[in-house]
Amino acid sequence: MADELLPLEHLGIGQQVSQEIIDKCVLFVGALYGKSHCKSLTDLRCQKALGNIPAKKMPPTYDALVQHIYRAHYQLLVWKGLSQDLPPATDFGFTSEDGNMQAVMMTQTQAAPELLNEICCQCPSDSCHVECVCLYNEQPCTAACSCEGTLFANDETTCNNFYTLS
Repeated sequence: MADELLPLEHLGIGQQVSQEIIDKCVLFVGALYGKSHCKSLTDLRCQKALGNIPAKKMPPTYDALVQHIYRAHYQLLVWKGLSQDLPPATDFGFTSEDGNMQAVMMTQTQAAPELLNEICCQCPSDSCHVECVCLYNEQPCTAACSCEGTLFANDETTCNNFYTLS
């Protein structure tokens, strides 16, 4: 397997991330989750979901992994001191909001809308309560929830779900 992962040494080299590097990262993540020769994170996620593992221990989606690979590639370019030829961070999994760089966690929706309706709480915006469906399912609240899963202390609508806070 080590020979199969050799293209990962090319992360942080060049102005673009090749599909070969992305494919090898999928293979690497699959190995981390116990599936050698993994070709599809979707298949791996389905396999793990059938094993009833908690959602927070699921492998990343392909889309989320690709965004992470872009950010890792960009960070390696920075660390290697290539700042004079550095492409814009917005080409590598970041977005600029009000002059601040924010990581793009994924470019696709979190889940199908019908699924989001099942795992989004309807708690008041000022706090989650004992009957919170997210809390019951050991899930953090998200932006799709009524409470919006807000964690910022200076925000008056902070979510109190333990899994959101951890």
